[in-house]
Amino acid sequence: MKKILSSSKGFIAGFVAAGMIFGATAIVASNSVTVDIANLKFMFNNVEKKQAANEVSFIYKGTTYVPLRFVSEGLREQVEYDGKNKTIWVGKRDGYGIGLTSKDYARFDAYGQRMWINETEKGITGTEYRNNILSLVSSRWHDENISSIDYNLDGKYKKLSALIGVEDESKNATGEYTVTFYGDGEVINSFEGLKGGDHGLPVEVNLEGVLKLKIEFKAKDGEAYVLVAEPKLFQ
Repeated sequence: MKKILSSSKGFIAGFVAAGMIFGATAIVASNSVTVDIANLKFMFNNVEKKQAANEVSFIYKGTTYVPLRFVSEGLREQVEYDGKNKTIWVGKRDGYGIGLTSKDYARFDAYGQRMWINETEKGITGTEYRNNILSLVSSRWHDENISSIDYNLDGKYKKLSALIGVEDESKNATGEYTVTFYGDGEVINSFEGLKGGDHGLPVEVNLEGVLKLKIEFKAKDGEAYVLVAEPKLFQ
């Protein structure tokens, strides 16, 4: 079904940023575009969800447009429009995170220099990540089973978020692996029992007042590449 929608020059952007979030209809102006009104079926994690009567999906120049709020809420995520900064937030709003790997590290300790910073296209169970910290740890010899990397944070950050796990190159590795986060020499969080082939574990680490952050990798009864994927700092 084709339908002519009256529009200003910025129709598509306006509809996405305003109508798709707030359910508003298109603003009538002097220009028009012809779109295909799509009678679509929406399945979210195997459950069908229907659009409200005032929501519309359409196809324009080969691209399908769906209300952002409908999709976000179907995925059980919050959606919010920040008009002041012209920013659409989907999911958590924690402020603007910066990549930990964009900061200079203070030092690292790893047998044979087996620590890689800003590694790209490294994966956990088939999903690839960028801007990672990767370390090879082994329990075969005592001096290889622990490695660590330090960052000077100077108390400027509230938390760190990341995904941790055994990197896909080591998915068949035996043994278990631990990633521990220290703040000024004290354990903040320790995540044990990481195994090859397991999904990545999302983590949040409280950094309130932390001057120096240490991330430690440890192996038990095996050898593997362990990944801290896309670590981000939030103020």
